[in-house]
Amino acid sequence: MGNIESGELLWDNTFEPARGGADFYRDDDVFRDDYYRNQDWDAERTPPARTPARTAPPSPAPPPVAKERDKEKESVAGEELRTSEPATPAQVAAADEIVSEAAETAQEQIPTGEAGTTVTNELNISKSQKTNQVAPESTSKSADVATTVVMKESRRHSRLRDLPFALLFIFHMLLVAAGILFLNVVYLRDITQTKLHNLIRWFPQLGAAIATGGLFALICQALFRSYPTFMVRSILWASSILTFGAALMLISTSVPANLGVGILCLIFSICQSLYACWVTSRIKYAADLLVFSLNTAKKVQGTYWISTWVLAVAAVWVVFWSFGVVSALTFELAPLVVLALLVSLAWTLETLRNVVCTYTARGVAAIYMTNAAHSHWDRSLLSAFTSWFGSICLGSLIVPILHVLRVVARGLNRIHGENEFMFSCADCFLKVTDSFTKYANNWAYVQVAVHGKGFLQASRDTFNLFKAKRLDIITEKDLTSSFCVLSGISGGMLCVLVSGGWTFGTHKALTSSVSVVSFFIGYFLVRITMAVPQGAVCAHYVCYCEESASPELAGPVPERLKELLADSDAEMA
Repeated sequence: MGNIESGELLWDNTFEPARGGADFYRDDDVFRDDYYRNQDWDAERTPPARTPARTAPPSPAPPPVAKERDKEKESVAGEELRTSEPATPAQVAAADEIVSEAAETAQEQIPTGEAGTTVTNELNISKSQKTNQVAPESTSKSADVATTVVMKESRRHSRLRDLPFALLFIFHMLLVAAGILFLNVVYLRDITQTKLHNLIRWFPQLGAAIATGGLFALICQALFRSYPTFMVRSILWASSILTFGAALMLISTSVPANLGVGILCLIFSICQSLYACWVTSRIKYAADLLVFSLNTAKKVQGTYWISTWVLAVAAVWVVFWSFGVVSALTFELAPLVVLALLVSLAWTLETLRNVVCTYTARGVAAIYMTNAAHSHWDRSLLSAFTSWFGSICLGSLIVPILHVLRVVARGLNRIHGENEFMFSCADCFLKVTDSFTKYANNWAYVQVAVHGKGFLQASRDTFNLFKAKRLDIITEKDLTSSFCVLSGISGGMLCVLVSGGWTFGTHKALTSSVSVVSFFIGYFLVRITMAVPQGAVCAHYVCYCEESASPELAGPVPERLKELLADSDAEMA
C-alpha cells in the first residue's frame, strides 16, 4: 500500500532492504484518511474496516566496515595470487571433469515451468545480496585458474589426434575381416575330407588356447590386485618354469621342426632365469611402487570391469580370427597368410591393451591431481575410442617394434666379447634404439589421456620431463613393464602346454605350429588385463614429475630417486 495520489508504490523490503524488516510497508493514517475522504460511499459500498498499522521492527544496522582490515586482506590476497604458481595442465585436465560434472548436476536439479521461474527469480534476487560476501580463504587458487580455462581444455580434448592412424587401423580391421570371410567361404564352398580333417586338427586346440589364455588373464589380474608383492616375486620364476616345461614337451616329440622350437624355448627359459637373478635387488622397490599404484587404481571407478569387458571383446575377435588361420592352411602361401594374420592380431590386441592402459592412466592421474575419484568413466572410455584412438593406434604399432629392437641391441651389447667391430656395431645400434625412445614410449599414453596431446608430441614431452626431473634413471630400471611381459609369457607358455600337449597326443607333427599360434593368443590376452598395473605405474611417474609436492604422490619414488642420484654422484666422483 502507498500514496495513491502520488502514484508511488511501496514494495516489500526484499527489493529495498533499507526500508525495514520483513513484510514492511507504509501504512500512514494521513494517506489512508485522504483516500477515505475522496471516495463516494453508499449502502452497497462501505468503507473497509480500518486495521491497525503494521510496522516492522527496524532493520539491524549494518556492521561497521573495517576498512583497514579489508585493505590488508586485499593486499595479502593480491600478493598470494601473484606469488602462487599457476595450475599445471594436469590439474586443468583433471578439473575439467569435475567442473563439467558439477555443471551437469546443477542442470539436472533446476526445475522447469513456474517452479523453475520462481527459483530463477529467487536466485537473481539473492545474487545482489551475495555480491559483497568475502570468498573463503581456503578456496584453491589452482581450481580458480583451472575453471577459467576449462572450456579451452574441453575443446582441446575433443580434437581427434593422429586421425590418419585411426583410419588406417579401421581400414586394416575391415580388410582383415573381409579376408577372413573370403577364406571361410572358399574353404567351406568345396569342403573335402582333407579340409574337414584339417579343421578338426586345428580349431579345437586353438579354442582351448583362447579359453586357457582368457582364464589365466583373469586369474593373473585378480592375484595382482589382491597380492601384488607375492606376484612380483613369483612371476619371475613362474615364467621361466612354464617356458622350460614347454621346451621339454616340444623336444620330446623328436620331430625336427618341433625340436628346433623346443631348443629356442629352452634357451629362452635359461635367459629368463638369469634375468630373475639379475634384477633381485630391484624387486623390493618395484613391489612397493606396484602396491602404491594399485591402491590408487582401485579407487578408479570401473577399471577392472572395463579391462574384463575388453578382454571378452578380444576373445571373441580371436575366435573369429582362428577361423581365418584354419582356412588359410589350405592355400599355397599358407605361411605368409598366417604370418600376416599374426601381425594383424598383434596390432589389434595391442591397441585394445593400450585402450585399457590409457583409461587407467587418466583415472589415476585424476585422483592424484584432484584428490577425488574419477567418476566419468564412460566419458573417458568414449575418449579412448574417439579422441585418443589415433594416438593409441600409432603407439601400438611402433612401440612394440622399438622395444624388440632395443632388447636385441642390449643383448648384443652384452655379448659382443672382445671384438672391436662387434662392440662398435652393438654400441651404435643401442644408441640408435635409445634415441628412438624419445619419440615413442609407453609413458606417452599418460599425457595423451591427461593433456590430449598427439602420441609423438606426448612422447617427446614426457621424455624431456623425465630428463629435467632426472627421473629417467628410475624409469630405465623400472620392472613394471617386465612384470607385465613376463605375465604374458607365462600365459602364452601355459597355452602352449595345453594346446601343444593336446596336439602332441593326436597329431605330433603339428605340435610346433599349433604351439606357436597358441603362444601368441595367450600372450596378448594376458597383456590386456595387465594393462591396469602398467597404466597405474605410468601415471604415477608422470604425475610425480608434474606435481612432486603433492601429498597423494608420497610413495616410494622420492626415496628411490635419492638413492640412485647418490649412487650416480658417487660413480662420477
